[in-house]
Amino acid sequence: MPLCDLNQLESPQHVSQVAQHCTQHMQNTEMDLMASPTCSNNALNQPELSDRMRSILVSWLIEVHLKFDLRSETLFITINLVDRYCSQCEVSRSEYQLLGVSAMLIACKYEEIYVPKIEDFVDITDNTYEKHQILEQEFQILRQLDFQITFPTILRFVERFHALSQSNPEVLTLACYLCELTLIEVKMNKWTPSRIASSALYLAKKMLRTHQPWSP
Repeated sequence: MPLCDLNQLESPQHVSQVAQHCTQHMQNTEMDLMASPTCSNNALNQPELSDRMRSILVSWLIEVHLKFDLRSETLFITINLVDRYCSQCEVSRSEYQLLGVSAMLIACKYEEIYVPKIEDFVDITDNTYEKHQILEQEFQILRQLDFQITFPTILRFVERFHALSQSNPEVLTLACYLCELTLIEVKMNKWTPSRIASSALYLAKKMLRTHQPWSP
C-alpha cells in the first residue's frame, strides 16, 4: 500500500483500503466516455460549428462557472457532456450555447449540493432561451448519452497522482490550472485524462523547481 494511503488509514473519506483498486478502475474505464477531438470540426460532422466557436463557448462556460461559484469537477463534466453530445449529434450554431447551459445544469445536478435555478441559466443567456428549451435540451442530452455521466475526470487523476507523488500543495494548484487550460483546446480530447493529469503534474513540478516565468 502506498505511503499516502497508509497515512490516511483512519480517515473514512480517503478509503485507503480500496484506493489502489479505485485508481485501477479509473484507468480501465477512462476511455469509455471520452469525446472526439473532431466534435466541433465543421469539415466533418458539425457543418455549422468550428473549433474556434467551441473555444468561445468553453471560455464563456468558464465565466458562468465562476459566477455561480461551482466546483471544478462540475466544469469538467460540463465540457465532457457538450463534446460527447456533439460527437454524436449535429448541433446548429443557434443552439450551441443552449447545449452548453443545459450540460452545465446536468453537471450541477450531478455534482453540486446547491444547484442554480433554471431561471439563473435563462438570465445568464440574456433570455436568449426559455426555461422549457433548457429542459428539453437537458432531456435530449441525457437520452442521447444514455444517462452516462459518471466518468473519471482529469481532476480525479491529478488528485490521486499528486497524493502518490507526495508533492506540495503548490504543485497541485498549478497542475489543476494547467488541466483547466486543456479544456479550451478540443484537440486535447485525443489524450486520456490520466495522461493529461500526469503531464500537468510533471510540468508543474518542473516549472516550480526552475522558477521559470510562464504565461498561458
